[in-house]
Amino acid sequence: MQAFDLVEHDLILKMLRAKGFPERWIAWVKDILSTATSSVLMNGVAGKEFKCRRGVRQGDPLSPLLFAIAADLLQCVINHEMLLGNLQPPFPQDPNSPFPMVQYADDTILIMQGCEQQLLHLKDILQLFSLSSGLKVNYHKSCLLPINIEASKAALLANCGRTS
Repeated sequence: MQAFDLVEHDLILKMLRAKGFPERWIAWVKDILSTATSSVLMNGVAGKEFKCRRGVRQGDPLSPLLFAIAADLLQCVINHEMLLGNLQPPFPQDPNSPFPMVQYADDTILIMQGCEQQLLHLKDILQLFSLSSGLKVNYHKSCLLPINIEASKAALLANCGRTS
């Protein structure tokens, strides 16, 4: 999973603090992240080791949890934008409920209204999230699945914000 290699260490530590983890635990995670090294295998021979400045260790049982904590920033940002009225859920819900979103590993599903303004705002949010976290949206692997929307409107939504 390439996304595991991209998440910024500082973001993980800040999210741990924001989620209320004790400083002692955060220090342990910082030690784990700061001691990570890698090397390149060429013809089965390991090259010189170098320190990892971002990403979590693949295969480490702690890594999926650390990645999930970092990725939770996106849910927090989307929830904040909903509270500000910049994004509206596609169906009536309790105002204290989180915006409808599902995250699994490095995949995210957002359930939104078919609204060009909200979609463009979401793209801005994703751009800022990318800059702060190191995680990037692969728009070539992303898709829009319209539900109860005319095909012509779905095509407009799928193409909104494209520069080429």
